[in-house]
Amino acid sequence: MDIHTHAKKTKKRTASLKHRADEKTNGIVSHNKVQAAENKWFGHSRTEVTKRLVMYVLKNKPGTEGEAFAIHKAIMHGIDFSVADTLKKELNFNDKEIADVLGTSESTFLRWRKSNKDLDNNASDRLVRFARILEIATGVFDDKLKAWSWLKRPQFGLGGKIPIELMKSETGAREVESLLMRIEHGVLA
Repeated sequence: MDIHTHAKKTKKRTASLKHRADEKTNGIVSHNKVQAAENKWFGHSRTEVTKRLVMYVLKNKPGTEGEAFAIHKAIMHGIDFSVADTLKKELNFNDKEIADVLGTSESTFLRWRKSNKDLDNNASDRLVRFARILEIATGVFDDKLKAWSWLKRPQFGLGGKIPIELMKSETGAREVESLLMRIEHGVLA
């Protein structure tokens, strides 16, 4: 086992122990619980959109279910528009680019902004999927800009397809995630 893999496993184990200890302290959502949830769900370095997404889910969708179920519940109820707006600002997207990520038109995106309306469940699902893959790619390439550049270019391991296009469906996103894991572990084919 290489040092990088060992460090990641140790970090996850520590986060899991902190998470369990925090759950036993009156069910209060503390900073450690949020950090543990982030580590469990994303497993890589945090960006502002990740922090906002996890904080939003834990704050607004309390319950005893695991984070994945809480995120599912948040998707079904619609994620706050501000999370998508944060992602847009973080990646220097224009309105058309973020609307494309969310699978909607630019005019619908602008209407959501104007009314400060929650995203519908399809856009919420795509936002979570995009954030998850972006986090994984950022962890693999150790840089958000390199990750974003990789996601926009045709990839040999995906049969020449562009990852951002494949990420529009869950099946395609799984292929992108699988390739990123193979790259991280040094196995391209």
